[in-house]
Amino acid sequence: MNGLIFEALKRTLKAKGITYRVLAERMGVSEPTVKRIFHERNCKLDRLMEICTAAGVELENVLGSMNRGPGPANQIAPEIERKLAGRPALLFVFVMLSENSRPKASCAHKG
Repeated sequence: MNGLIFEALKRTLKAKGITYRVLAERMGVSEPTVKRIFHERNCKLDRLMEICTAAGVELENVLGSMNRGPGPANQIAPEIERKLAGRPALLFVFVMLSENSRPKASCAHKG
């Protein structure tokens, strides 16, 4: 499972245009430290939360994207990925559309 988390994190970083160097600077650690974490695909929860904070993402969003393998969301141009990453509401709509999801009605309409 650790591998899935780190693959999702890598996709998130790529979509946001964040390099390991930038992530390391934001975390206050060396770039080799960040590379080691991603290579080993293992860290404590506190460190994982620190990575997410430095990347500007919620851990829940990363975990929610874990099971998304290469699919439509990963086959778009990098500039579109960056724009989607910068606008969470737009990203949500894109993911819903790419997964053919439909919002569920919260209550029946009485007329």
